[in-house]
Amino acid sequence: MSTYKIHPAKVNPENPFSIDLFDREQEIKNLTPLILNLNSPAVFTVNSRWGTGKTTFIEMWSSQLKNEGIHTLKFNAWDTDFSPDPLVAFLGEMNDQLSDLLGSKEGQRKAWKTTQKAAMLILKRAIPGIIKHKTGGALDLMKLEELNDDDFNNFLADLADDALNAYKAQKDGIKKFKELLHKVLKDKDAKSPTVIFVDELDRCRPDYAVSLLERIKHLFDIEGLVFILALDREQLSHSVKSVYGSGIDADGYLRRFIDLEYTLKEPQIDQYIMFLQESLSIDIFINKHPNKLPDIGDELKNMQKTFILLSHVYNLTIREIEQIYSKINLAIRATKPDEYINSVLLTVLQVLKEKDIEIYKKYINPVNDERETVEKLHNKLNHKQRKQVLALIEAFLIVAKPPPHYDMSKSETLKKYDAVKGKGNISDDDQNFARSVISLSRNLSDYMLQINLESIINRIELASEIKLTASEENTEDES
Repeated sequence: MSTYKIHPAKVNPENPFSIDLFDREQEIKNLTPLILNLNSPAVFTVNSRWGTGKTTFIEMWSSQLKNEGIHTLKFNAWDTDFSPDPLVAFLGEMNDQLSDLLGSKEGQRKAWKTTQKAAMLILKRAIPGIIKHKTGGALDLMKLEELNDDDFNNFLADLADDALNAYKAQKDGIKKFKELLHKVLKDKDAKSPTVIFVDELDRCRPDYAVSLLERIKHLFDIEGLVFILALDREQLSHSVKSVYGSGIDADGYLRRFIDLEYTLKEPQIDQYIMFLQESLSIDIFINKHPNKLPDIGDELKNMQKTFILLSHVYNLTIREIEQIYSKINLAIRATKPDEYINSVLLTVLQVLKEKDIEIYKKYINPVNDERETVEKLHNKLNHKQRKQVLALIEAFLIVAKPPPHYDMSKSETLKKYDAVKGKGNISDDDQNFARSVISLSRNLSDYMLQINLESIINRIELASEIKLTASEENTEDES
């Protein structure tokens, strides 16, 4: 296993919930009866921000349905948006899957081949072809201008007749396509609809995404078909406006295509962060380092708690967590074996660099002290959210800032906390928190030489300059 990149959790088709990092099993099992009992045709959307695990949700759900004997098909829209028309891509991607689904049903196999041919007729652009024929094979307006009034009127009359005939032929073609596809999918033994999952619709180029929606609505509204679209509704609304103009009611437009919408629950990130640490073998570089700091507890767990806390504070998506963790990992691995880099302080500063760049710049500026950074992080948490890990974060920010042999009594932050102790108008919670920060800062001050802020900053900046190649990155919210 490579230890410099994140390995997304892979869904086991036979046991889809074996790696259910976000506790999606119950959501899927609650939604399944609804999907199977919908009056088809129907379009159901799974809505969530980009980077929150929609792809894995879809993978688990489709595998679960297959295990229950439900006919399912999958289509990744983003993988195919190079195609000029989504219908071509859709039918192409469905070909192999339908072949497996139909098995030895020869009649349905023949009907599928005929269905594909009918689809190709729908794709033809009738009007340009007619004009080319009438003008000698080219869309040459100069030839039209050369016609006298009678010939031009006759041309328009023929064009109108041909255009109407082409429209009728295409309309009949759509009707025939639906009949054929219904025949392909019809299974007298099936007690449930065929479910087609469409993933990453919101990542496609806008015209492709909108065209695919329209194709689904006009060509696949067939009894026995249920579409499940995984998307970010807000992003898809931007696509609609990009195609039809900012004045369009994007939500109203999307409601024409979507029957039911479900918003995924926000994922629980604690378990996922622990999965990332295990996947990247971070423990080898932390718990086994000969120069790690003593007397501050388990550094790996403190790093986990720090990242979890900051992820909640900054409302990080799963994708953002992956990106930040990848940079932390690179920074650690760019450190010499005999050099120590504290993972808690590294995590704090890496998150600040990604999500609060101004406060990061102020903190690393040698002329500034830690007060503004400490206060900002402190104020982002309400009274009930304060935890021991926040005290540890503040202690690191205090101790790492001054140069070696700095007199800790000069820290304005510690003076403020020292003044809190013993005051009757200060809550026990605030007093205990102040004592924790003071105690941890004093313990850490004994190891000030090992908490090398300059080294950490250098590693952070180095990691920012390193880009993983496309083959080494997750392309979507796969986890």
